[in-house]
Amino acid sequence: MRDLLLRILTYPRPFRFALTRRTVPLLFSYQDRLALGEIDRPHYGYCIFQAARLAELLGYPKISVIEFGCGGGRIA
Repeated sequence: MRDLLLRILTYPRPFRFALTRRTVPLLFSYQDRLALGEIDRPHYGYCIFQAARLAELLGYPKISVIEFGCGGGRIA
């Protein structure tokens, strides 16, 4: 079932965009969404995810992530 759902969600059509933005966060973990390319800025998402994994391994209960600046001024 999950493989079929992954095939449907990764099919490159416009409906995929509308469907995945609402359903993927409910069905898949952050790691799965990162692998599927469903994170808006995957280069940031990967670094933050790895930092969270490292913090967990080191026994930290939580982390803080701060972004300074806005680069080109693009609004998400």
